[in-house]
Amino acid sequence: MHQISYRTGIVCVVAIMAACRPSAQNRDAPVTANPAAIRTPEAEPTPPPQAAAEPSAPVQPPADTPVARSSVPLGLNLSAVNYYATAIPFVDVMKMADPFQSTHAPESSAAQQWDTELADKIPRDADGYPLELPFNVPGAPAPQILRASVAATVYGGRYVVLYEGDGELAFPASSARVISSAPGRVDVEVPAGPDQTLFLAIVRSTRGNHVRNIRVILPGFEQRYAQQIFHPTFLGRMHGIGALRFMDWGATNGHSHSRWSERTRLSQTQGGERGVAYEYMIDLANRLDADPWICVPHRADDGYVEALAQLIKTRLKSQRKVYIEYSNELWNGIFSQTQWAAEQGCKAGLNKLGKYAGGCNEDGPRYWAGIKWNARRTGEIISIFDRVFAGDKARVVRVIAGHAHNDHMNDVLLSALEDKAINRAGTRADVLAIAPYLGGGVASDLTEQGKTAAVGVPELLDKLEALMPSDVAEATRNNYKIAQQHGVRLTAYEGGQHLVAPGESQGNGAFVDKLIAANRNPRMRAIYARMLDAWYENSGQGLMVLFNFAEPPSKYGAWGLLESQEQELSQAPKYQAFFDRLQRLQRVSTPK
Repeated sequence: MHQISYRTGIVCVVAIMAACRPSAQNRDAPVTANPAAIRTPEAEPTPPPQAAAEPSAPVQPPADTPVARSSVPLGLNLSAVNYYATAIPFVDVMKMADPFQSTHAPESSAAQQWDTELADKIPRDADGYPLELPFNVPGAPAPQILRASVAATVYGGRYVVLYEGDGELAFPASSARVISSAPGRVDVEVPAGPDQTLFLAIVRSTRGNHVRNIRVILPGFEQRYAQQIFHPTFLGRMHGIGALRFMDWGATNGHSHSRWSERTRLSQTQGGERGVAYEYMIDLANRLDADPWICVPHRADDGYVEALAQLIKTRLKSQRKVYIEYSNELWNGIFSQTQWAAEQGCKAGLNKLGKYAGGCNEDGPRYWAGIKWNARRTGEIISIFDRVFAGDKARVVRVIAGHAHNDHMNDVLLSALEDKAINRAGTRADVLAIAPYLGGGVASDLTEQGKTAAVGVPELLDKLEALMPSDVAEATRNNYKIAQQHGVRLTAYEGGQHLVAPGESQGNGAFVDKLIAANRNPRMRAIYARMLDAWYENSGQGLMVLFNFAEPPSKYGAWGLLESQEQELSQAPKYQAFFDRLQRLQRVSTPK
């Protein structure tokens, strides 16, 4: 069995590569160590401070500052859209909602359950709205209604809830207070607090004229929500960036869709496992004048890929480019798509081709079959995009993604793409993308050494700085050489600090608090500045797409440059470093 052994910054990996970064689901999960943790519905809420009802004004670029944003080699990954996110992209926060869950009707004598898991038994329309409620599900102890987890209440004030059809809405398990109600409209006073969630239930819906098209409009946006889709603060704090990676917006990890008809549509809620509609991704890129980076789901068939390419070609501004990547981290064994790719590679006989050939009953050849499948399917996807963008191919940046700390694997991956027996499409990539995270081994080393209680924040930051030469500079330099050998450029699909408690330490609240405190420490601004220097100096000035825009810290990591899109910038050293660099790259206005 061929073994792969390398330093990831967390563990040494044999054959199947282990976790380098938690999944989007784990990253977003709340913990009590986080002061902004998301409460469960059963938790007793603490009265949050009131926020101004009117959202902050948009940040506009100076009128005399023309910018060529395609030249800005700095971008951001967007955090996942869900009901507990503290990045609020939409002024209609019903778009943030997860799919409906079922529960017993309130007048029922049955013991209440938060989720009776019967939602799929209730007839619904194409957008997920129930055709009739309450609904008697055979075998259920009570009639069922549906409830949605809508959004974290980052913004307080008077929300306007609009809907079509005949029925009744309620707002359970939250501090929301109904001010007025009329057919098709409910006005609700909502206290602010990112640790609070707004829940909405359809308690009655009339068959033949069922409740549908629910909109939950943030304070101050009732008259303009249809035209002003995106929140001005969300836009303002990303103004001037060069690229937006939509990996988490697309719910790429573990994505189950294979046919274009299964994709999320504009008329549906955008939260949860389905991901955000591609139209919103493209519209946001157009609005920010940035290049979108789209991750194609690992199961997507050729029809899906072609329809996606057609949509991008017709909807994206003609002066913008699109980065196309097949799935996400197909080397990373914590993701189901990695196992799926290995299965596909074995079915296609790729385990018998190229380097590290062998039987799929062995871990090594099986793993490498997945790497070769990445090359084959990437080649096919590139071929489809090349056909759709015929005559305009320069608008497509063809990405193949590898591992920052295994340049040998990246060499094998690029060689497989060049091997016509593996990549039968005969296409080429434009860039090799890696994720040169800083400090992935710090927390696990301290855990192994039994030093989690003794370590302090200054020492954590010292350790981060000490790893800069190996984790970022050397890893980038090594991969830049591989990229040059294969005639492609080097980019970073993700990057940033990687202070994450390993599994056995995630229940150690005191240690998690110190990791979070290190991320909040003012020294992090200078550390991020030096990290970006190390990247640009060793990558040939390649694009860096930091991970990620805004997300509350938890035991699964402090990934956000901001903890909320409304966080005071003076308290956000990582965002400060990001914006410092952005201002160096081009003159843009300072966000408020």
